[in-house]
Amino acid sequence: MNDTIYNTSRCSDGKYHTKERVIAPRNQAEADAIYIDLDGYMTDEAIFQDGEASLATARQTFTFYLQKAKQVKKLGFLPRGWPETDFAHDVFYPQGYVPTSWAEYQTGSRFIKEDE
Repeated sequence: MNDTIYNTSRCSDGKYHTKERVIAPRNQAEADAIYIDLDGYMTDEAIFQDGEASLATARQTFTFYLQKAKQVKKLGFLPRGWPETDFAHDVFYPQGYVPTSWAEYQTGSRFIKEDE
């Protein structure tokens, strides 16, 4: 399985070792792949570990992956939306959106229009 966030290798003792990859996309296609992986890692089901994680742990997990998304954004790449990519980005919706914090993402403030 290709994963843009982690590199997994099998050691000589048969166990698997996971190491974080450097987040440094060189083009939009690489950035899209990273955003797609991050979207999966940052969904409520993943960060709350299907209801097993505490709120504090979920927040910490979300923030860990958010820093990776911010790195991609800092390099000049924003998430693209339909139809350019083939994923229903829960975290990176609407197109071009990258959360600034856990609180901002959880409140849904990106959906509140300024004129309301």
